[in-house]
Amino acid sequence: MGMPANHCHANVRWYVANDYTKQSKAAVGWWPQGSDLVLHSVLTNGAEYMCITPSSLGEAEIVFIPDPQIAWVEHQGQLAAKRNGQIIGLGIRRFPALTIAMHEIMRKKLESGTDPDRASEFSEKERDELMRVHLSPEEYAAVSETGSA
Repeated sequence: MGMPANHCHANVRWYVANDYTKQSKAAVGWWPQGSDLVLHSVLTNGAEYMCITPSSLGEAEIVFIPDPQIAWVEHQGQLAAKRNGQIIGLGIRRFPALTIAMHEIMRKKLESGTDPDRASEFSEKERDELMRVHLSPEEYAAVSETGSA
Protein backbone atom coordinates (compact mmCIF):
# COMPACT_ATOMS: atom_id res chain seq x y z
CA MET A 1 0.00 0.00 0.00
CA GLY A 2 3.04 2.26 0.33
CA MET A 3 2.20 3.77 3.72
CA PRO A 4 5.05 5.10 5.89
CA ALA A 5 6.19 2.64 8.57
CA ASN A 6 5.31 3.35 12.20
CA HIS A 7 2.88 6.22 11.43
CA CYS A 8 -0.35 4.30 11.98
CA HIS A 9 -2.53 7.16 13.25
CA ALA A 10 -1.67 9.46 10.32
CA ASN A 11 -1.90 6.58 7.81
CA VAL A 12 -5.37 5.57 8.97
CA ARG A 13 -6.64 9.17 9.05
CA TRP A 14 -5.33 9.69 5.48
CA TYR A 15 -6.88 6.44 4.22
CA VAL A 16 -10.31 7.15 5.75
CA ALA A 17 -10.31 10.70 4.32
CA ASN A 18 -9.35 9.42 0.83
CA ASP A 19 -11.45 6.24 0.67
CA TYR A 20 -13.69 6.76 -2.36
CA THR A 21 -16.13 4.12 -1.04
CA LYS A 22 -16.46 5.99 2.28
CA GLN A 23 -16.83 2.59 3.98
CA SER A 24 -13.53 2.53 5.88
CA LYS A 25 -13.53 3.63 9.50
CA ALA A 26 -10.68 4.20 11.92
CA ALA A 27 -10.32 2.01 15.00
CA VAL A 28 -7.93 2.78 17.81
CA GLY A 29 -6.70 0.40 20.47
CA TRP A 30 -3.64 -1.44 21.68
CA TRP A 31 -0.89 -3.47 20.04
CA PRO A 32 0.81 -5.79 22.57
CA GLN A 33 4.60 -5.71 22.35
CA GLY A 34 6.16 -7.84 25.05
CA SER A 35 4.77 -6.61 28.36
CA ASP A 36 3.90 -3.20 26.90
CA LEU A 37 0.76 -2.08 25.08
CA VAL A 38 1.33 0.43 22.28
CA LEU A 39 -1.42 2.80 21.11
CA HIS A 40 -2.29 1.76 17.55
CA SER A 41 -4.74 2.70 14.79
CA VAL A 42 -6.13 0.34 12.14
CA LEU A 43 -8.97 0.30 9.62
CA THR A 44 -12.25 -1.48 10.27
CA ASN A 45 -15.34 -2.29 8.27
CA GLY A 46 -17.24 -2.93 11.50
CA ALA A 47 -16.53 -6.65 11.55
CA GLU A 48 -12.83 -7.01 10.72
CA TYR A 49 -9.67 -5.04 11.40
CA MET A 50 -6.86 -4.35 8.96
CA CYS A 51 -3.51 -2.79 9.78
CA ILE A 52 -2.26 -0.73 6.83
CA THR A 53 0.94 0.49 8.47
CA PRO A 54 4.14 -1.42 7.78
CA SER A 55 6.03 -2.28 10.94
CA SER A 56 9.76 -1.83 11.25
CA LEU A 57 9.63 -5.17 13.11
CA GLY A 58 8.40 -6.86 9.92
CA GLU A 59 5.40 -8.77 11.28
CA ALA A 60 2.96 -10.12 8.70
CA GLU A 61 0.15 -10.06 11.28
CA ILE A 62 -0.27 -8.30 14.60
CA VAL A 63 -2.52 -8.68 17.61
CA PHE A 64 -4.85 -5.68 17.94
CA ILE A 65 -7.05 -4.99 20.96
CA PRO A 66 -9.71 -2.41 20.04
CA ASP A 67 -10.50 0.11 22.75
CA PRO A 68 -13.78 1.93 22.03
CA GLN A 69 -13.21 4.18 25.06
CA ILE A 70 -10.40 6.01 23.22
CA ALA A 71 -11.32 9.09 21.21
CA TRP A 72 -9.15 11.53 19.27
CA VAL A 73 -9.43 15.14 20.46
CA GLU A 74 -7.61 18.37 19.75
CA HIS A 75 -5.25 19.19 22.61
CA GLN A 76 -2.79 22.11 22.55
CA GLY A 77 -3.07 22.39 18.77
CA GLN A 78 -2.50 18.68 18.09
CA LEU A 79 -4.55 15.51 18.00
CA ALA A 80 -4.33 13.52 21.21
CA ALA A 81 -5.87 10.28 22.40
CA LYS A 82 -8.29 10.62 25.28
CA ARG A 83 -9.63 7.77 27.41
CA ASN A 84 -12.06 8.16 30.30
CA GLY A 85 -11.58 11.92 30.24
CA GLN A 86 -7.78 11.71 30.42
CA ILE A 87 -5.24 12.47 27.69
CA ILE A 88 -3.20 9.28 27.34
CA GLY A 89 0.29 8.60 26.06
CA LEU A 90 1.43 6.27 23.32
CA GLY A 91 1.74 3.19 25.48
CA ILE A 92 1.12 1.40 28.72
CA ARG A 93 3.76 -0.50 30.63
CA ARG A 94 2.42 -3.57 32.35
CA PHE A 95 5.40 -3.58 34.72
CA PRO A 96 6.68 0.03 34.79
CA ALA A 97 9.42 -0.43 37.40
CA LEU A 98 10.86 -3.43 35.54
CA THR A 99 10.69 -1.68 32.16
CA ILE A 100 12.38 1.45 33.53
CA ALA A 101 15.15 -0.61 35.16
CA MET A 102 15.76 -2.56 31.95
CA HIS A 103 15.85 0.65 29.89
CA GLU A 104 18.36 2.18 32.30
CA ILE A 105 20.65 -0.84 31.89
CA MET A 106 20.26 -0.66 28.09
CA ARG A 107 21.13 3.06 28.17
CA LYS A 108 24.29 2.34 30.17
CA LYS A 109 25.24 -0.45 27.74
CA LEU A 110 24.83 1.92 24.80
CA GLU A 111 26.86 4.65 26.51
CA SER A 112 29.67 2.15 27.13
CA GLY A 113 29.79 1.27 23.42
CA THR A 114 27.65 -1.87 23.21
CA ASP A 115 26.32 -2.61 19.72
CA PRO A 116 22.75 -1.16 19.63
CA ASP A 117 21.42 -4.47 18.26
CA ARG A 118 22.71 -6.23 21.39
CA ALA A 119 21.97 -3.62 24.07
CA SER A 120 18.55 -5.13 24.82
CA GLU A 121 19.92 -8.65 25.35
CA PHE A 122 19.79 -9.97 28.90
CA SER A 123 20.88 -13.38 30.13
CA GLU A 124 18.27 -15.52 31.81
CA LYS A 125 20.02 -14.86 35.14
CA GLU A 126 20.04 -11.07 34.59
CA ARG A 127 16.38 -11.04 33.59
CA ASP A 128 15.38 -13.19 36.57
CA GLU A 129 17.25 -10.93 39.01
CA LEU A 130 15.62 -7.80 37.52
CA MET A 131 12.19 -9.42 37.82
CA ARG A 132 12.79 -10.46 41.43
CA VAL A 133 13.81 -6.90 42.34
CA HIS A 134 11.23 -4.94 40.34
CA LEU A 135 8.09 -7.12 40.43
CA SER A 136 5.83 -7.99 43.32
CA PRO A 137 5.87 -11.66 44.37
CA GLU A 138 2.48 -12.13 42.65
CA GLU A 139 3.69 -10.49 39.42
CA TYR A 140 6.90 -12.52 39.49
CA ALA A 141 4.94 -15.76 39.92
CA ALA A 142 2.57 -14.88 37.06
CA VAL A 143 5.41 -13.89 34.72
CA SER A 144 7.44 -16.96 35.65
CA GLU A 145 4.49 -19.18 34.68
CA THR A 146 3.91 -17.52 31.30
CA GLY A 147 7.48 -16.49 30.55
CA SER A 148 6.42 -13.06 29.26
CA ALA A 149 7.79 -9.97 30.97
